[in-house]
Order: sequence, then C-alpha cells, then structure tokens
Amino acid sequence: MQIDLVELERAPPGALMAATVAVEGFCLRRAETVAVTHNLGPTSALIFRTLCVAALASNGGPADMDDDTPLRWVSRTALAESCNLPRETVRRKCERLVRAGLIEGDRVRGVTPSRPALAAGLGPDSHDT
Repeated sequence: MQIDLVELERAPPGALMAATVAVEGFCLRRAETVAVTHNLGPTSALIFRTLCVAALASNGGPADMDDDTPLRWVSRTALAESCNLPRETVRRKCERLVRAGLIEGDRVRGVTPSRPALAAGLGPDSHDT
C-alpha cells in the first residue's frame, strides 16, 4: 500500500474519511493479530480491541502519536459498557491482560494498552508493514 500526502484543501472529497477508515481498520487488524498471537479468547480480544481504539482515538489517532504522547486511561466500567459486558467479567479479563503484559492497570485511572504491546513486531505475516 502506498500513501501519498497532499494538502487537505487539494484532497478529493471523501479522502479524509477514507484515510480515517483505513487507519481504524489497520488498528483493528493489528489488535486482532495481537489477540491471536497471545492466544486471547474472544472476550479478552474484544476488550483489548475496544481499549486500543479508545486509547488511540482520543489522542487524534496513531498518526499524531509519538513515544511521549500519553495514552488515554479508560475506566473498567466504561469499557464494560462499551463492550456490553458485565463489569466483573471485564475486571477479571483486564487482570489477565495485565498479567500478559498487554495492558497496564491502575485502581484509580483504569486501564490502557501497554506501549510494548502496541509497538511489538508480530512477525512477517502480520500487518506491521
């Protein structure tokens, strides 16, 4: 895939929406690859994907991020509501994801994806390229 950068004013109609959808699709495919790589079940994978999208979208998306940009912390209650899951299920799954090193947890701030999990290379068959 090749991405050509153009001035926003010169971009064809719908180009910004197409780029946004492409970036979100990439994030979801990458999160799914992480879930498969770490042998996550469907519920843990759903929680991880939802958390990744929430943490990255609030910062303007992956393109606006660097190593110093803080990731958004999401409460477990908000995560449960977003995933339409019981709070206790989300709490237990988040503890497992913390132990696996995929997310970071804090009793006050909530949870956020871990930087190493977002930056890890997943092999030649992944969507890293």
